[in-house]
Parts: sequence; C-alpha cells; structure tokens
Amino acid sequence: MDKYNIEIIRLLHDNARATVSEIAGKIELSIPAVSERLKKLEASGIIEKYTLILNCEKMGRSLRANVLIHIDGDEQSFNQFIMDEKEILECMYIAGGFDYMLDVVTVNTQTLEVLLRKIKSFKCVKETRTTIVLSSMKKEFSVMPSEGEVEV
Repeated sequence: MDKYNIEIIRLLHDNARATVSEIAGKIELSIPAVSERLKKLEASGIIEKYTLILNCEKMGRSLRANVLIHIDGDEQSFNQFIMDEKEILECMYIAGGFDYMLDVVTVNTQTLEVLLRKIKSFKCVKETRTTIVLSSMKKEFSVMPSEGEVEV
C-alpha cells in the first residue's frame, strides 16, 4: 500500500461518489493510473463495496442498542430471523460469556421490546442482555490503511 493508494482510499472514504477524474486531479496522477489502481484495489478485495449510508435518526429510528445473546441448541431458524430483520444492522459472533452481539437501530423502546420478544421466542436463545446507546463519539465504517501495510 503506497501513498497514492492510501490517498485514493481516503478520498473515496470521504466521498464514495468521487470520480476518477476528481481523484486524479487531487493526487496528481493520470486518470488511467488512478483507474488502474482502483481496479487493483477492487480485485484484491481491499475495496469491498461502494455503498450508501442513511441517517437513521432522520428516518425516525433514533434508538440504538446492543443486544448480547447466549445460544444453546439448533439456531438455524434464529439465524434466518437475524438475516431477515431490518432493524438488526450487524450480528457479530463473539468470544466471552455470550455468543452473539447485535447492533440494533429502532424507533423507540416499544419497538425494541417487540424485537426482544421475537428474539427471546426462539428456543435456542437462553439469555439476552441489552444495552441502550446514549451517544456515539466515533463512528467509522472501515479502517484506513497505513503505507506499506498491504501489498496490492
């Protein structure tokens, strides 16, 4: 990972809709050179996806929570529920006293209660612990590389 790739990633991190031409102008490389670097970053899997980030609060979903879940038993239907549930942004398999941690965004405590009742209705769910997020002082969606960190 050289300084040009890092700068390309930084510019795309700030604005994923930046054009190759805009990026080339800012880092003083030719358009074909930037285009080729982008293709290599995508082919190597370093750039996994270009996406849209919505503001949950402006969409009426201002309650964020983390739900820890201890599982014991067949979890196939539970796993499908997790994949289908739109209020669950992320499900992480974790080490420690619990098996999963869910990142949840919902409207209010009543809608969170409904979701928790659904989660607890699965026979494989043995215990849950919910933490309400009051505020967030940092929110990133990916890590920024350092020079020499990764070969492309």
